[in-house]
Amino acid sequence: MSALTEVGAQLMAYLEEKKKIVNTVLGYVNHLVGSKATVYIFGGYEGVNESGEANYAHKYNVDRYTWNAMPRMPTPRVHCRAVNLDGLIHVIGGFNNIETCDTVDVFNPSKNTWTTEASRMNEARHSFGAAVFNRKIFVFGGADGRHRPLATCEVYNPETRTWKLLKPMASKRMGCCAIVPDQKRIFVIGGQFGHGLKEVHESVAVFNPSSMEWENDSKIPPMNIPRSDFGCECTAEGIVVFAGEKGNKYLSSTEIYSFLDQKWREIGECNRPRNSFGSFSLNGNIYILGGYSAERLATSECLKLKDLKWLNLPDMPIERSGHTCIVCRESVLQ
Repeated sequence: MSALTEVGAQLMAYLEEKKKIVNTVLGYVNHLVGSKATVYIFGGYEGVNESGEANYAHKYNVDRYTWNAMPRMPTPRVHCRAVNLDGLIHVIGGFNNIETCDTVDVFNPSKNTWTTEASRMNEARHSFGAAVFNRKIFVFGGADGRHRPLATCEVYNPETRTWKLLKPMASKRMGCCAIVPDQKRIFVIGGQFGHGLKEVHESVAVFNPSSMEWENDSKIPPMNIPRSDFGCECTAEGIVVFAGEKGNKYLSSTEIYSFLDQKWREIGECNRPRNSFGSFSLNGNIYILGGYSAERLATSECLKLKDLKWLNLPDMPIERSGHTCIVCRESVLQ
């Protein structure tokens, strides 16, 4: 290596290190002063029947409890999933009155427009887990066009704009949740592996995105209560799971997996048992919107993480179930 090349390499390394320091400082300052956040709700059935178009899209104002309609999705979707990748919201999979979807609709918040991604998943699915890790979208399990649980998994690479099948899970999981607890793993929690009352997981499967392998010797303990079609949010204290169903029983229980002692503990009950709802976390609170509990619901709740109590919120304008929610944050420092 020539002296000039060596100096150039040292300079690049120095600049990269300074960039990391600046990004760390900006991230900390943004944490202190806050960030702008918009809550989006996509898909699902509205009203009391299942003949709706299911391509609804809304913005939700958490402070004022108000709803604003947005341009509708190109594709009707129920039990789909939404993730934020590079500032674009990808609404994936789901089903409608005609078929289960393998497509992805992409919403651009800055332009308020929709496009449909050309690349399709290898397998149509709904009621699956989805997470973003290292600028890639991972999907896990779900159900196929005949509502049969799946063990298959896929990853989407935005650089090549292609989906690739991964090693399947050890067990099928329909109605599971996927969450990123740290920069090393993805947890796939709960879900059904059949349609019987006892065919519901309480276990947690652990995926390593770096090696693209499943951790067979995972030490993550099972939840206290098996559940599917539930809510799951990651907080500073741990992973909170809530409501859902076990067989034909709607659940209201809430548990938290503590990062500190690595155990699950129950922390109370939602005010209304339900499944098929939308949920999100924002400003130290967890929100539930709508869902299903023998009937479609318009009711909403909020878990105050500070005192671990569920509080009722004003109802939504109309009953809604099978929808998905996502929070998109915009840094106050540009």
